[in-house]
Amino acid sequence: MTVAKITTPNNIEICYEIIGEKNDSSPIVLISGAGLQMLAWPDGFCEMLVKRGHWIIRFDNRDTGESTNLEHLPSPSLLRFALMHKLGLRIRPPYFLEDMAEDLVHLLDNLCVQKAHLVGISLGGMIAQIAAFSYSNRVASLTCIAAPARNSRHTMPKIKTVLEIMKAPRPGRQGYIDWNINLVRAVGGSAAEGPDEYLREIAGRMYDRGINSDGMRRQVCAVYAASDRRPALAKITAPTLVIHGADDPLIHPEASKEVAETVPGSRYCVIEGMGHGILKPIWPKLVELIDEHVKQSSSVSK
Repeated sequence: MTVAKITTPNNIEICYEIIGEKNDSSPIVLISGAGLQMLAWPDGFCEMLVKRGHWIIRFDNRDTGESTNLEHLPSPSLLRFALMHKLGLRIRPPYFLEDMAEDLVHLLDNLCVQKAHLVGISLGGMIAQIAAFSYSNRVASLTCIAAPARNSRHTMPKIKTVLEIMKAPRPGRQGYIDWNINLVRAVGGSAAEGPDEYLREIAGRMYDRGINSDGMRRQVCAVYAASDRRPALAKITAPTLVIHGADDPLIHPEASKEVAETVPGSRYCVIEGMGHGILKPIWPKLVELIDEHVKQSSSVSK
């Protein structure tokens, strides 16, 4: 595993990790959701993809983990922005999803990667969508997981879930780990049941690398401010796989179904037991779907 950083033209450092041996094939680039570090794509999950012949790039989005903390930007009120969104008022976030997609392309440029297979979950899937229609020559295939095309009634979480997310963790490392586990239990579906040692290990590593709650708020505001992507999604030419968890309490599967109906020739899959996250019980099915999609896309492009 190689961990390093690149610097974008606008002086944002992006921390990334390469897993597996680089080869002549296009890498799989894993893009995390709002406020989540690259560790949200667990080591074991990445190793399963490597064993199938792929090499992986995962990275911390701006404002997460060891990438640049944009602390000079305001820390917005999520409640205020949610209300503005509900009322149809214009939202001006500290930065946009398009800026985060540009970070991704700068990462590919610095690593001399001409084309990549993009796999993104939630906000990460939205970034992947934008890259697929804004930088189509850089995208070998697209996999969107729980990533809607727009803000709608299907992207409004249950009140119980919102209240769980808004709880503040107790101070210190253990407090953060416990809070993280409770959050995973709230959003992870039946896949979050059972042993949680691996989740505690990941949460501890995230805490050690740096938690940026202000950055998470800035990213969520970028989601609220996002425009309807359906017209652009209809122009995507990259082979596209759309995945959603049947147990997702944050985003309804209908939101992903809409994406699949909009992107020409895309495939839509629902994974039973999956909530909102990359949890161990669903790794085999998820790896199988991604591996098959990437290999089919690669054979078509040859």
